[in-house]
Amino acid sequence: MLVFLSAVGLTIYTAVYLYNNFYLVITQSQDVVLSDEKRAIDTINIRKFETVIRNIENKTNPSLNTASRNIFR
Repeated sequence: MLVFLSAVGLTIYTAVYLYNNFYLVITQSQDVVLSDEKRAIDTINIRKFETVIRNIENKTNPSLNTASRNIFR
């Protein structure tokens, strides 16, 4: 009887181990492959990007060469 219960327990442990360490890994890797195929690759317009960055820099760090207006004139 002890041998039978040990065999059943070992079989259940082996099934759970295989499920967690092989089957779940395979399904997760398939999900990663599928998400790679769904990802869209957009081209970047470098001129627009540089313009936006330049405008942001001008807002945060106005150049010292620009003459400031005298509001009291």
